Amino acid sequence: MYTEDYQVAAVKSYFPLFDEYKKSYFVGEMIWNFADFATAQGTTRVAGNKKGLFTRSRQPKRIAYVIRERYRKMPSLNLVHTTDEEKKRTTANTKSLEEYDDLTDYNGETYYDQDFYERRCVGRWS
Repeated sequence: MYTEDYQVAAVKSYFPLFDEYKKSYFVGEMIWNFADFATAQGTTRVAGNKKGLFTRSRQPKRIAYVIRERYRKMPSLNLVHTTDEEKKRTTANTKSLEEYDDLTDYNGETYYDQDFYERRCVGRWS
């Protein structure tokens, strides 16, 4: 059964490999599923695909906190401790949550757990 404990253990088992390969040719890593999603019922998958960082209602699972901690330790993603040159190369969207008008799921209700998304001041870029 694909539990949250199993998910954390499985994903963490890849971290040493990613870190080693980044020294030579590995460029990055990517999360397979942002959130759990519905799938056809079957004997191998009950009540949907559970491999996401967030539940279907967009609440963070244990793995979301593990990934957040890992990515914060990466210098190119931690905008507070990066140089101006590194900031120019960052391609991720850096807007704060307050700048988005529509953080809603398909049914119109806001699901996002505001405690998970910490406010971080990174200053203005030129």
